[in-house]
Amino acid sequence: LEGYETYKFSILGYAADEILKKAEKDSYDIIIMTKCSKKGLYRIIGSVTSKVVRNANVPVIVIPN
Repeated sequence: LEGYETYKFSILGYAADEILKKAEKDSYDIIIMTKCSKKGLYRIIGSVTSKVVRNANVPVIVIPN
């Protein structure tokens, strides 16, 4: 992502809730996540990614891991 500021962070708590809180608190323009599901082919994306996609106030891009 040349030319863009990117951030990595580590916070204790339920991942989806913490990602959503951080994105709102720090006024993120976009969230980019990988899809990660350990449930086989029955789920397209994992539960954390799914919750972020459903509840984010900004666009969310989901990329294969």
